[in-house]
Amino acid sequence: MAMAPVTCGELVQGVLGGRDFLITSPIELHSKVSIELSPEWEDVRVESDHNYGKTMKAVSLLLRTLGAKHLGARMRVDSPVPRSKGLASSTADLAAALHACADALGQTLPPHLVARIAADIEPSDALFYPGSVIYDHIRGEVLEFLGTPPPLAFVIIDTGGEVDTLGFDRERARAHARASQSQMLRAVDLVRQGFRRQVPVLVAEGATLSARLHQEVLHKPWLEELLRATRELGVLGINCGHSGTVLGLMFDPTRHDGASIAQRAEEITGPGRLLGIHRLISGGTRLVQCSREGLSRPQEQSLGTMGEPLARFPVQGGVVLEFEQGPERRRVFVHPDGKRAVEPPELLEGLFEVHPAPVLREGDAWEMTVSKLSEEEGGVRYLPKASVAGVSPVPRLLPKALFEAAFVSQGDVYVRRVRIMRLGAGQVTYEAQDGSLTVLPVPLFFAAFQRVLAAGMDNVVSLAGVQDLSHRRPAGDQT
Repeated sequence: MAMAPVTCGELVQGVLGGRDFLITSPIELHSKVSIELSPEWEDVRVESDHNYGKTMKAVSLLLRTLGAKHLGARMRVDSPVPRSKGLASSTADLAAALHACADALGQTLPPHLVARIAADIEPSDALFYPGSVIYDHIRGEVLEFLGTPPPLAFVIIDTGGEVDTLGFDRERARAHARASQSQMLRAVDLVRQGFRRQVPVLVAEGATLSARLHQEVLHKPWLEELLRATRELGVLGINCGHSGTVLGLMFDPTRHDGASIAQRAEEITGPGRLLGIHRLISGGTRLVQCSREGLSRPQEQSLGTMGEPLARFPVQGGVVLEFEQGPERRRVFVHPDGKRAVEPPELLEGLFEVHPAPVLREGDAWEMTVSKLSEEEGGVRYLPKASVAGVSPVPRLLPKALFEAAFVSQGDVYVRRVRIMRLGAGQVTYEAQDGSLTVLPVPLFFAAFQRVLAAGMDNVVSLAGVQDLSHRRPAGDQT
């Protein structure tokens, strides 16, 4: 059995650089799917009166892809959310089913394969990728990894009606987005900086800008009224289902109470509109019940003492199991030899379509290469060069002074060179030429930088030694 989060609409959605995109907004509410496979069944079915045609088609595609087309499947879906509201319920069902199917076969399922299958069926969210991502939901391609969200939660309101994903007027939405490129870029940049700096209000401001821009495409009643009436209660902004009917009043759950916001919202919209109060979380499918296929004997023994793992990740020589332990939900990773660790393995397989996975080493120099697109009010608009297959970056905006401080002109492109100072816990700490330190999750680092020279080669000036890191304060990085 596996589960996948649904979403509260999208943080931002539109068109940038000619690419359709959305920024994922997964919440702490999941669709769960269990599956049985048998050669005695000739088809794939869901045991339900509801229509799960997309989920059944996805599982059939996966069985063929994994060389198991001789198997049939029987599935049970437990989904707590209404359909056609902008909560990505179909994608959550599909992702959970694919994950459960792969696990039943004793295999791990890379997110880019889920993306490929989902895109073959309909435009889909990318809730199956870890963290949040900027994602081309038409082609099924990651444009940028944003990482773990800052503390944010949603009071989710249904404004009424239903919107079919396939029937949505996408051409009208594209035309409107192309006419609003500067504001769209600003919305993306606000969300990006909110994630990078872990500042909730920046994410909320970007989401609010996108929701307001989209009002001309798919109008949501009460948007401005809800914002005005709940600001004093701690609401930072509002997001929406860009091809759905939901609105999400965004607040910091570490500082404010969602119940009072929900009460005020219901006073405005009337009863029956509240769909719940849910936190923004990192995306990704999870196991509920793990198959024993492909596990080592020490790992099988760990199941008896630690319960069911949340996930299994491919590593050389087998898989790593991830558990949560104790009331504080500590993460524990069990390797094929039975050894336990509190730090995750460097998980690259499945995030990028590149083999073998890139290698990180302390001391190595890496660089980011970008093309300068234009100078406009607010700064420099630029486009990073794609660093790995499966990631196609979108334009970014940076204040001119920061751009000139970070990048050096080299002909037609601009380059920023850094050196890796520390690795651990799935993160990279790197130092720029001005001595500032930045910490990025491994996927974000790989999506932005390319390795250029091995350790010990003096291509970055005035870099302090690794031993000095504990006495220095990481600086915020806005590139």
